[in-house]
Amino acid sequence: MTVETSSEQIGLGPLRCPTCGAEQEWSETCRRCRSDLSLLVGLADAWLGCYREALSALRAGRLAQSLELARRCHQLAANRRSRRLLAVCHLLNRNWSAALRPATPLLDE
Repeated sequence: MTVETSSEQIGLGPLRCPTCGAEQEWSETCRRCRSDLSLLVGLADAWLGCYREALSALRAGRLAQSLELARRCHQLAANRRSRRLLAVCHLLNRNWSAALRPATPLLDE
């Protein structure tokens, strides 16, 4: 598995070990307790791949595909970037009311 080491590039924030609670950069092993974090890294990789595919589909004008990818991305991790992507995809697909759902938490920030 590969994961970009910058938390900002991943879009999921810093990694917090579910075993000991240590906050760290993304890696497959906890720096403190040595727990296996490879499943979390896999999730981050899947999110990032899905996010990039959705952006690529948007650039290519494949709006229906971009919306499906944005939904999948948001299911993997409902963070600020996935909400924004989902809202934009809904808007470009002319789903006006559906665009409000993921965008509303962004407006409250």
